Amino acid sequence: MSFAKRKRDLYIWFRRKTEATHLVLEPKSIEQLRFYQFKTTTAQFFYNRLKKTDIRVVDTPHYQFARALAENDLGKTSEAEQYYRDYIACSWQTDDNDKISKRIDEFREHFELFRDGKIPPSTPVLTQLGKAGDLFVVDGNHRTSFSAALQRPLKCDKWPLDLAFLYFSYSSRFYGSGHRNMPYQSIYLQFENILQGRRDDAIKRLQMIPAEALQGATILDVASNFGMSSIIAKHMGAKSCLGIEQAPDIVDYANRFAMFNGVYPDVKFRAFDLDKDQLEQNFKATTAFMFSIHDHLKHPEKLIDIARDHVSKYVIFEGHPHGLRENYAAFFDSGLFKDIREIGRLSFSAHDEREAAGRILWICEKN
Repeated sequence: MSFAKRKRDLYIWFRRKTEATHLVLEPKSIEQLRFYQFKTTTAQFFYNRLKKTDIRVVDTPHYQFARALAENDLGKTSEAEQYYRDYIACSWQTDDNDKISKRIDEFREHFELFRDGKIPPSTPVLTQLGKAGDLFVVDGNHRTSFSAALQRPLKCDKWPLDLAFLYFSYSSRFYGSGHRNMPYQSIYLQFENILQGRRDDAIKRLQMIPAEALQGATILDVASNFGMSSIIAKHMGAKSCLGIEQAPDIVDYANRFAMFNGVYPDVKFRAFDLDKDQLEQNFKATTAFMFSIHDHLKHPEKLIDIARDHVSKYVIFEGHPHGLRENYAAFFDSGLFKDIREIGRLSFSAHDEREAAGRILWICEKN
């Protein structure tokens, strides 16, 4: 085990011991806990089925199946089992019926043991989004569902959001001891910063963008990371946003927070390797965000291809720290733009003094 891993584990252990709080929830409160563990596939699954983004314990297949088993209603059990089968197939991205049936059998067995008191109910982990936000089930969907279905109180632990995110949503791409165990971007819920990141200027950056490039726009967010730019843009008047990001786990987190913010599926994200993948030929956005991505690409000329083929009006281009216009000459002088102008400088980074010189933000209007 690496020193960094040991240090991180010790940090999490200490914070769990000192900051976790213990709750006992009654069944009605358990039913209203919100679902946390969305992946890209399950976000679409729940939206297609329920046409909403606010998914509670009572909405989940876990609860519906457990409730039917508790009531011993064969008709309801068959319907609820199919709901759970569909969910597993979507979540696991499999059509292997044997594998799914094994999971169903495990669920039934686990429920019966829980009902009969033959296994101790291990403690689910909850967290809260925002100062007065709802409680979310971060770990323990089965246990919370069983308790609610059987109308039994349940002991839970409540963790601070940053600790729950660090432990259950860890991604080595954006964490590390040198970055104070923070994600790259701050996470927002309805404009409230609920999880501090290494960069917390997403709102300030979008406020620099002229209204004509944002209001009613269809946006392509290139290298969208956790998706905050797209989510906030939707709140500020964009019509829709598609974020493309290389790391599939980060894409899952972005779609999760789109669900939490109530903007899915107008805002959604997909896995996309800028150096290898191609957008659909007929895809066109009115505005593209290209924020601090140029120097991370093996083939930065791909940004020219995207701007040429998939953007109709504006590119909002952010340079890297200390980056000047001449550093991106190939892009700016590609012949695609009739006007390029600086619209602001992001001169403040909360946790890195090296970025004090700022990142320049340009708006590029296409010919």
